[in-house]
Amino acid sequence: MRVMAGPPGFVELAEHPDESGRFGSAVVPAAALPALVAVVEAACAAPARPPPVRARYASLAALVEHLAPSPGGHGDLEDRLARAFRARVASGELADGQARGAARDRVTAWFTAAGVDHEPADWFWVNSD
Repeated sequence: MRVMAGPPGFVELAEHPDESGRFGSAVVPAAALPALVAVVEAACAAPARPPPVRARYASLAALVEHLAPSPGGHGDLEDRLARAFRARVASGELADGQARGAARDRVTAWFTAAGVDHEPADWFWVNSD
């Protein structure tokens, strides 16, 4: 990103073009630039977000039995697991606004308690609708 002179009293933050040749820019008040730089520097210095947790599909039964023990097990394993996580979200055990990585650490603890081998994994969901 380049910082260039903009209209009087403003600076332009210009992004280099990507492989498609597109680029973008933003014009901000020059007086706001030090605060903007401080925010970006703080964000860059923040600890990296911990990756989510993944496990083998074969571990599903053990995980479901730990999270949602149900004699007779109503529904298939995927449904029971989804209900167990929805219940934890509803109760606040898993929630937005927790410290970075807190939800991942909590899920990791549940996997460990269930005796399920697991590992951190990066993944992304993109909704193209």
